[in-house]
Amino acid sequence: MKDFNGAISDFEHILIKAKNNKALQARASYYLGKYYFEINKPDIAFPFIMQAISLDPDNAKFYHLRGCIHLAMGEFQKALEEDFDVIINDCSIYSNNPFLFWRIGIIECTKGNFETAHESFYLAIRKIKEKNNYANDLFVLMLKGMAELYIDNYDTAYEIFSRLVTINPKLKSDTLLQHLLLKLQKINEVNHQNLEKLCLPSIEEVRLKNRKR
Repeated sequence: MKDFNGAISDFEHILIKAKNNKALQARASYYLGKYYFEINKPDIAFPFIMQAISLDPDNAKFYHLRGCIHLAMGEFQKALEEDFDVIINDCSIYSNNPFLFWRIGIIECTKGNFETAHESFYLAIRKIKEKNNYANDLFVLMLKGMAELYIDNYDTAYEIFSRLVTINPKLKSDTLLQHLLLKLQKINEVNHQNLEKLCLPSIEEVRLKNRKR
């Protein structure tokens, strides 16, 4: 496990010593924002990434992190318009990051723009294939399932998610996958008996688990 607290302490010292070096200040501010975000403190991370952007406003990596922080704070529209769209329009190397388009797809889903979300998920898949990154095969399947789910291709989505669980049984406890499968469980086209065969929790079990958190 990474020692984020140790890294935070190191970059805090760097930031103090780098008063006359804007590039180093920007870098230290970015990593402080990144590590605070990693330990689930987006409210503390946000001022640091804002400082990094003010020092280096052309760095697409900084906008990507701020977009992720906006998402963590529930500010979906800001993440899309102020950060992710900026990266895409900037045409930087970072605009080919598949996770960027995955996050855009999630945002479009929250807005009810399912066709646009579908396009974003498949664009993310294309970016992965362009990189020949076969380590992301499970992620590709997840993207496909989400894309089909949000344009109401429930049978196809269910088939893909079932395949995910078959490939990696650990995904039975994945919160996002549970949420998606439970969404499918509510659709009449999906056979509830098939869900039981996968040993997935019932809606009641998940709700009870969430209450205890």
